[in-house]
Formats: sequence, structure tokens, C-alpha cells
Amino acid sequence: MDSHDIERAARIARAAVGLGVSLALLPVRLALRALRPPQPPDDARWAPVDDVAAPPEPELRVEEPWPGYDDMTVAQVGERLDGADPALKALVRAYEAAHKGRKGVLRATE
Repeated sequence: MDSHDIERAARIARAAVGLGVSLALLPVRLALRALRPPQPPDDARWAPVDDVAAPPEPELRVEEPWPGYDDMTVAQVGERLDGADPALKALVRAYEAAHKGRKGVLRATE
């Protein structure tokens, strides 16, 4: 390292201090910059992507509303739902829509 290199380093240090850059943090900033993954040009980062898969549809799993439900007829389910609370009707509707889809049961849940 000759006197020219030392003078150049001193000029860079004075310029950095003049700009408000802490020389103590300079090596840390350089190291962090080196660890940062390379960024594509701004126009490439915002380009549309065609090959992105759509997120999966949410899956709703509903248990049998009560034991023996699957063996009941539409009339039997309708009788059980007479006077039932809205939560039970909603449960039966969700289960029936996902499984047998019987129109009479679905009407009884309304």
C-alpha cells in the first residue's frame, strides 16, 4: 500500500463522514448487502406471472349430525328438525349438501 492508496482511503473516509455515514457501521452494512439475495431489475419484479397455481379451495368437513342420521329417511330427518334450533339446522344443511343432497332435507333446514 503506497501513499497514494492511503490518501485515497482518507478521502473516502472523509466523504463518508461528511455524508453522515458511520464508519463503524460501514463494514456491517457491506456484509449485510453481500448477504441480501440478488434483486431482479424493477421491471422484472413486477412482471405478471402466468404459471402460478391457484390456491386450493377450502375444504369443509362436517360430521354426521347425530348417530344414525345416514340411515334416516327424509321424513324422519324432517320430524327431528321440527322446532330445532338454527345451529342444528345449519349443521344438517351443510352435512346433507356435502353428502346425499336430498332436496326434502335441505328444504326442512330453511
